[in-house]
Amino acid sequence: MSPATMTTTAPGPDAAPVSRDTAHATLGLLRVCTARGPASVVAPASLIPPSGGTADDTETAATNADRIIAAVHGRGVATFVQHGELLACGPHDLVVLDSAVPFAFQEAEDFELHLFGVPRQLLGPDRADVERLCRLHPHTRGDVAPLLSPLLRDLAATATVRSPRSAEHLAGCVVALLRTLAFEAGPAGTPDAPATSPDGRDRHSLAPRLRAYVNENLGDRGLTPESIAAHHHISTRFLHRIFAAEGTTVGRWIQQRRLEECHRELAHARSGRPGAAVATVAKRWGVANPAYFSRTFRAAYGMSPTAWRDSHAASLWPPEA
Repeated sequence: MSPATMTTTAPGPDAAPVSRDTAHATLGLLRVCTARGPASVVAPASLIPPSGGTADDTETAATNADRIIAAVHGRGVATFVQHGELLACGPHDLVVLDSAVPFAFQEAEDFELHLFGVPRQLLGPDRADVERLCRLHPHTRGDVAPLLSPLLRDLAATATVRSPRSAEHLAGCVVALLRTLAFEAGPAGTPDAPATSPDGRDRHSLAPRLRAYVNENLGDRGLTPESIAAHHHISTRFLHRIFAAEGTTVGRWIQQRRLEECHRELAHARSGRPGAAVATVAKRWGVANPAYFSRTFRAAYGMSPTAWRDSHAASLWPPEA
């Protein structure tokens, strides 16, 4: 197998390559890449890059464009960036993405990232299912993701010692689980996406209550899909369906609201006063990781949270005599 190309740079405007370890393997028809290193921006160019411009390289590049990638962290937290969107990605979250669309993982700390390249045709003829699978990030709950995520981490560690027969069988298991995950992420209106909860409440009447509950509990770092679903006596699957019907995910909406509240509060904060520190404001709204907060804030608003606070402090709080 040809080695994968993986661009890794330090975060910041003067980004430079940083030291990292990258390992590659095959598992049946799947391609496996594992990257480890310090906080940086990881942008996999492809899992099997062209190496010299030959006809075979052209064929390989075309093959790369027709793969999807299942990615999972062994350790570390990151922001996943694709289509201009920023999504939080934890150490066990599963991300499925289209390798033909540029993407990056903005790693906030020391990390280990596993990527599995899966030929798109193995996932079946319905391209809509695959496209939908690649739009929902990250896959953390439901019946399939909790099975697939640890399996991928284990296979990444053992792919090189598997026999060909075992590798083919396990690759088939991965594909089968991905196909089931695509079905689980089916569109609203299918039998897998009921319009009502088991007790008869419809998602349209629940949505405003769910958003209000999230707004009231943004500062709680324990705010999760499970806690939200439990409070409203619905399943986490039904909760995800409600937000998916509105074109977003639970995690994405929580992240967006937290950033908006931090953005608002920092605009009225005065540097040097109690409670005005960026990290303090972030924690008050449920964001505990300063590096992650700074990275997502800059991506959303075009400047660091400190610069945003200080630019408004100059006009709101004139220098003391």
